[in-house]
Amino acid sequence: MSKQLFANRTEEILSRDAYLAAYKAKDGLAFAQYREHVLSALLSPYENRLFPTQLDALRKRFEVSLQELVSATPENVDVLLVKPSEKITSLRSGDDNGHLSLEEQRRLVQRAHFENVFERVRENVQLAVETQQRFKRPVNAANL
Repeated sequence: MSKQLFANRTEEILSRDAYLAAYKAKDGLAFAQYREHVLSALLSPYENRLFPTQLDALRKRFEVSLQELVSATPENVDVLLVKPSEKITSLRSGDDNGHLSLEEQRRLVQRAHFENVFERVRENVQLAVETQQRFKRPVNAANL
């Protein structure tokens, strides 16, 4: 499977836009459903391969990663709507003296922290996707 297909599958499981939309939802139900979608997509290929205790440990590990992402998400997610690739000038308040206000600095730090944690979680999902594809068919005694 090519890297692009891995990236597409990773994006299906953990999309930045879908995460932010679920996080911004007024009721917690949308986010809970999104969280369960991510966890089930990550765990379903392992259900026939792992013992229940191993599966629980893996689920807890994924839950910790998602909780780290939630903790890194600022309350005002509008700060994150500016893509990280956009220039700092898009956050500027029109002040041309070359300095950022404390509020602008705070927003930059929040964005950088979120993007760092999101990228780390994305890498974990990518690794899980690649592992799932590498060991697609479970080995059982009937096939030996």
